[in-house]
Amino acid sequence: MLGGQGRGLRRLIQPWARPRVNDTVIAKKRRTSAEQLKNAVLNLHIPEGDITLPMVYELRMPTTLRNRGWKVKIRNLERTEDPHVTILWKTKAWRYNIRNPGFMDREPDPSDVPLGVVKHIRENLDGLRKQWDKKHPENPVESGGL
Repeated sequence: MLGGQGRGLRRLIQPWARPRVNDTVIAKKRRTSAEQLKNAVLNLHIPEGDITLPMVYELRMPTTLRNRGWKVKIRNLERTEDPHVTILWKTKAWRYNIRNPGFMDREPDPSDVPLGVVKHIRENLDGLRKQWDKKHPENPVESGGL
């Protein structure tokens, strides 16, 4: 396919793939230039628009909350649900509605979420709504539902 460089190229194209020792050694020896990488990607013959890399939007949290493990994300495959963010802590997840601010579920208990997290979401509600509309244009926040 790529003259024996397929495995190394795949690692360069997929930044989320864990690098192996051999890949780093080969990369140091080869010193692949940006132009070589661009040419290799262009030679893959992928029609334009066929690759969409799902990117989860993550709200930047204050340091104290982030250090305790709290995250707030807009996930990708939730376009048919009411616009919401997902609050994550360890293995627990809460859904917080951004159209009509409030928790969407009774389990896990919303009172387990620190008030600082909820306050931070409310302070950034406009930005979260814009991100939702950008990510899910078929279900915008202002539409009031499908």
